[in-house]
Amino acid sequence: MARQQRHGRSVRVDSPRGRRHAGSRARELPRRTARVRAGTGTHARDWRGDACGWSGRRSRPGRVGRRRRLGFRLSALALSFRTGAPVAQPGPRRDRTADTGTGMTLGRLLLLPLAVTACGGGSPAAPIPGPEPEPDPLPQPIAIPAQGTAATLDLATWNLLNFGSTGQGPRDEPLQLARIRDVILGTDADLWGVQEVTSASGFTTLLSHLPGYAGLLANDSSVAGGPDSYSDGEIKVGLIFKTSVVDVTGARIILAELDYEFAGRPPLELRVRFNHGGVANPAVVIVLHAKADQQVASWERRAAAAAGLKEYLDAELADEVVLVPGDWNDDIDESITSGRDTPYRPFVDAAPDWVFPTAELTATGVTSILGFDDVIDHILASNEIMPAYQPGSALVYRVDEYIPNYRDTTSDHLPVLVRFRALN
Repeated sequence: MARQQRHGRSVRVDSPRGRRHAGSRARELPRRTARVRAGTGTHARDWRGDACGWSGRRSRPGRVGRRRRLGFRLSALALSFRTGAPVAQPGPRRDRTADTGTGMTLGRLLLLPLAVTACGGGSPAAPIPGPEPEPDPLPQPIAIPAQGTAATLDLATWNLLNFGSTGQGPRDEPLQLARIRDVILGTDADLWGVQEVTSASGFTTLLSHLPGYAGLLANDSSVAGGPDSYSDGEIKVGLIFKTSVVDVTGARIILAELDYEFAGRPPLELRVRFNHGGVANPAVVIVLHAKADQQVASWERRAAAAAGLKEYLDAELADEVVLVPGDWNDDIDESITSGRDTPYRPFVDAAPDWVFPTAELTATGVTSILGFDDVIDHILASNEIMPAYQPGSALVYRVDEYIPNYRDTTSDHLPVLVRFRALN
């Protein structure tokens, strides 16, 4: 993320109204000069003094220059410095500074460097240093190789592990933000379904470091039912997307009646348009985060949530392009709960109407969560978009190979991606 640097400003010691002089030419200080009468008769001169010296001109007999108190002090100071003689004051004056014994007060001695520097008799005034440039609050970026292309629609799902929480997840929050930034910008996918975003302000800060992207969090006021379903302090789902590819036209929370089954995280539904080749294709993206853990009770909640989602999709979105990226917290061949079938059997058996393109990953034995053997982050797609799917494109992206201490600094989940041909 780069910030503007402030620069110091040099300070001029000459009068704001004065005029610079070149060489030995005198400088006039209209408000800071004094006249001293020297000589008598026709040879009298009015000597005009300033901080840089004295100049004279003939004056009519009897004419005495008018002194100005403020100008006299500075001018007389310069004269005394040049001649070494005490300076007569223009009248009684209360002075609280100590007397130096030379006819000059300590306060006036302290002005000597100012007078000498103004006349060019000393070193030029050094610029007053400005404040130190504010460091970038984020660590230096790490290069992550791109996976997305301009000719395809690239979709990812990623659990951000309590992003923005001060008590859970990675302890170094700026570092976690920086690494999430690096992965999203480097991967170059068009849209990301994200889970476990705790802080709305942290999400906003993240977006400010993602040029070309925008995002929406489940508790945003623009999300119908969002603030009622998600509080500020709990983990939330959201969508991050390229503004050049995706337009969000509406957002709402669905299946709020299954709040318990979804572990307090009902799905976020977004109406979008995918823009490729000048063609805008409408679609629905649903981001979900299912109940975690291997206990039988958790499995039962996942199964009930899956049944409710399947019923909703069949009834409300049967003929639409639908994509469901999420942390499903279970695999789709068999469950992480010992002795149980996958809780997502209703979708697996509904092919080709509903398909997990990420089933390819389950078949290869890779994992999407560090320390486990299963793929629990999946993307579900409707048959309306599956003809555009590029077979073999499903990927668990091992960004942990590029980010040191990935699990402690970034997340325990790895991004999962799928690719579709441009919808035009």
